[in-house]
Amino acid sequence: MDKVPEFKAGIGMNKNRISIFFAAVCLLFLSSVYAQHTGAGRSIFPYLGIDYDAHSGAMAGASVAVPNGAYGVLTNPAATAFVKGNQVYIGYRSIMDGVWGGPVAYSRNMGKYGVFTLSMIGVTSGDIDVVEEKNGNPVFTNETASENFITGGLSWAMPVGEELSLGLTIKGVYDRLRIPGSDYSATGMAFDGGAFYSLLRGRLTAGAVVRNAGFMISSSDGMNYNLPVVLEAGLSYVPRYIPSMRLALDINKELGDYMNFEPGMQFDLYKKTLSLMLGYAFSEKDLQQKFRSFSGNQDDDYVKSNWNALCLGLGINTDIDRIKLQLDFAFQFKSSSLPPSMLISVLLDY
Repeated sequence: MDKVPEFKAGIGMNKNRISIFFAAVCLLFLSSVYAQHTGAGRSIFPYLGIDYDAHSGAMAGASVAVPNGAYGVLTNPAATAFVKGNQVYIGYRSIMDGVWGGPVAYSRNMGKYGVFTLSMIGVTSGDIDVVEEKNGNPVFTNETASENFITGGLSWAMPVGEELSLGLTIKGVYDRLRIPGSDYSATGMAFDGGAFYSLLRGRLTAGAVVRNAGFMISSSDGMNYNLPVVLEAGLSYVPRYIPSMRLALDINKELGDYMNFEPGMQFDLYKKTLSLMLGYAFSEKDLQQKFRSFSGNQDDDYVKSNWNALCLGLGINTDIDRIKLQLDFAFQFKSSSLPPSMLISVLLDY
């Protein structure tokens, strides 16, 4: 992985000197996202690659083949084809100290025209105090820096027969980083296209999706960066004799980077009202390094490539005055790239 140089003047967060990781995030936006693979090239808009719904996050991203209603608009738009009426979805996730984001979506079944979904994701750092270093001591400058990211999209999904559905999302992307004396921004257009297939009365489902295929519209530095195009396929299965459990596995690959594996599980704890979700994600490079460590050839400088590590979550399903409420909580434990993250999602079906 390319080393990220430090800022000469750090950016303070909560009246403290900034961590090197936040400086790295700023540089990622200013130049590119450096993947571990030396041939991965440069891409932009790293926030497009994060899980924002708690159900997916709790299963380490295993969601392409999991029937999730409006949740699916962020992972596989074809999964929204099975929305029967109206669904509203809102969520929150922490990313790092002071940086957080959340999605909002509304799905509506339009009968023979299919299911349409409006969605938006926002990420913000708020205003961050800029701190300079003088003689080894922090000096507050009374200036601030900030980063704001937003993407908005329109999705369409349609059942094709009883077992297959197809979906498409068109979305615009905007990212802005403001630091004293400089203001950087970038815009782009991206497309997601997916398919969802169901067998054995829904016990076996398969999904495939292409996410973030698109192009840059503008950037402050005049450079043309790649969007983080991801190819992902998955399976989920409910064992015939264990109907309270759903197993899922997604395999995804950002173009030019390593392949990632995302196994997950959902288990019904109490009458489809309370469920437990588990997941763990790793890349092929992570797997190679693990085998090397077993043979005594561990690379002490290796950094785990997948942002997800061990993930855990709880889901609550209930009815309130003819409105179905789905409430999901997820906790993504610390990885090499991100600190522990909390995700909360609420889905209303009416």
